Amino acid sequence: MSAGTLGVAGCFQLDGHVCQARFSERDIATASSPADPGGLLARIWRRGNRVKSSGAAILAACVLGGSTPAREPGPRILSAVVESVLGGASPEDETFEFINIRGLALDDEQRLFVADGRTGEVRVFARNGRHLFTLEDSGEKRLAEPCCIGVSPGKQLWIKETKYQKYLVFQLAPRGLKFVRSIGMPGNPTGGLGRLSWDRYGNVVDIATARTPTAGKITTVRWVIGLEGQVVRADTLSEPPPDSVVRVVSIQRNAGVTATTIAEQPFGPSRLHAVGPNGELAEATSSAYAVSWYDLDGNRIALANRVAEGPLLSKNEHLAAERKLFSVMKTLRIEAPPFGVPEHKPPLEKIGFDLEGRLWVKLSSLEGRPNEADVYDRRGAHVARVKWPADIRLDGFAVRGWLGFGWKTDANGVQRVVSLRFR
Repeated sequence: MSAGTLGVAGCFQLDGHVCQARFSERDIATASSPADPGGLLARIWRRGNRVKSSGAAILAACVLGGSTPAREPGPRILSAVVESVLGGASPEDETFEFINIRGLALDDEQRLFVADGRTGEVRVFARNGRHLFTLEDSGEKRLAEPCCIGVSPGKQLWIKETKYQKYLVFQLAPRGLKFVRSIGMPGNPTGGLGRLSWDRYGNVVDIATARTPTAGKITTVRWVIGLEGQVVRADTLSEPPPDSVVRVVSIQRNAGVTATTIAEQPFGPSRLHAVGPNGELAEATSSAYAVSWYDLDGNRIALANRVAEGPLLSKNEHLAAERKLFSVMKTLRIEAPPFGVPEHKPPLEKIGFDLEGRLWVKLSSLEGRPNEADVYDRRGAHVARVKWPADIRLDGFAVRGWLGFGWKTDANGVQRVVSLRFR
């Protein structure tokens, strides 16, 4: 090594941390000077590190012992490849075509359940993609707006019927489904596609809104509901700070009936919730990457947070937001928009748990750019950063291992289920 080059790396221990460093004469000269405002070099120097000079090189030798701690492995970077399209790329059978997919689920036999909210059906497919059968009614009446389907630990298929605000329960069987019961929902559906969960006793856990008639206020509740329909517990979820969500609340009373309408700013910040295994809860405000993860008793399991900025709205998205504002004005019967259109999207778009109980935090993306999400394991460790094509929706996060199921919509509005392999 030539003169003037530091030939050996030194190490030091500072405030209990063992670190590595390289120092030159210029480094030492700047110690305790304005060029070293934090005084880091000076503090290292004062620790009694033995310094040897060899020409222009200075070696900071470690006299406190210890070794450099191993670095924690970072998250895996995974991209999705489309493995297959259910029914083939151009299926001739309309069984493989959907209008409004509102939920995907898998059972232990790897059968795929697809709920179509428009046709009022749940279609069931074998592992190889072959259509097995279609569920159209419960034995009592035809399904109405089924969504948010899930398979319980007791091997039952649960369907949220949003039109009649009921849960429909079916026992899984090798060749079909047997209707068990219907259970009334204690609250109003939130409109999302979040999957149901179950606590350790087999009670179903869901997020729905409850209305307080006296105040005309809508609150969000995590409900725990017994198999006979009884409410085991109801946990009111925290409201976001008033300045973190841009929305308007309209309360109308007529003949003793209170109607409350909440309109949020298009592409503005919103409150995000999801339930996971054992009734766990994840919640965040989309304007900041800070997702709190709690168990059923409110003890925090993890906090997923980092710095993130939302992308700019495209021209098409800006026009869509203006159309939404016009709709809000019409609904609220007002002459001026209650808020404007933001320049940026919030950093977060969705949160949810996959079929293995991992937490997914989906980031907002530029229009036409790939979707992106961070994945956290059951301990709350950030294990992967994943991407998948922009035209594929992964709502509900029907992912087991690194195989996931989503859907894409063609120019005619026809939806088809696709399988994705993250690698």
